[in-house]
Amino acid sequence: MDIELLRSEFKAKVCDEIDLQVEGIERFIIHTPFTFDDGDHFKIVLKRRDAGWVFSDEGHTFMHISYEDINLDTTTRQEVIEKALYTYSVKNKDGELISVIDNGSYGDALFSFIQGLTHISDVTYLKRERVRSAFMGEFRAFIEETLPEERVIFEYHDPNHDPTALYPVDCYIKTETRPIFLFAIPNDAKCRDTTIEMRYFENFDISFSPVAIFQNQEEINRKVLARFSDVCEKQFPSIQSAKERFNKFLMVYTL
Repeated sequence: MDIELLRSEFKAKVCDEIDLQVEGIERFIIHTPFTFDDGDHFKIVLKRRDAGWVFSDEGHTFMHISYEDINLDTTTRQEVIEKALYTYSVKNKDGELISVIDNGSYGDALFSFIQGLTHISDVTYLKRERVRSAFMGEFRAFIEETLPEERVIFEYHDPNHDPTALYPVDCYIKTETRPIFLFAIPNDAKCRDTTIEMRYFENFDISFSPVAIFQNQEEINRKVLARFSDVCEKQFPSIQSAKERFNKFLMVYTL
């Protein structure tokens, strides 16, 4: 097998960040930039099996998903997995995901295998989305119970500086001084996005008080939280904390 030719084919068919490493007889580790949501890389091995070659995750994908305490036997998750297996010609061999390479099409097979792993890993989002939705519902209910309706705009965007709503604010609170931009933060991704949004408004010298309510601040990545804290002056680490202290915080404003 011509390693350099194989490497070139992978780069051409997938991306430039692909590389492979010889590990034993007729076995190669494929290094890619593709990861699970937590940053762990997909495990992909090219190896000989029977009379041909296959890509294999050696059981790593389902093992990684199991770390999140996700039940893969639910109907919805099974449908996601089965669709990915069928669409990208991936086989499930007792938990090991493999893709058989036909007619020497190594690059095409690797591309399809990565696509299959990506879509199978999407089952983790189903659980996170339910948790996120529950948090957002609790956040909205809390604001509706705490503030008069005429003082609140949910899913606000600045009509002058953000007419296409690329930088939305979860809740805009009208005050007699400067408005409060209130953000609900369920995870790292939303924390990063909100950091960008607040810096965007700062660039236009828009007067506002940035405030955040976290689902669980302790679960946010330390570096992500540090960058966020540079631009957000008031934070509540949880809904419960906001319920206990938000009204006191509002006392400095005239509603």
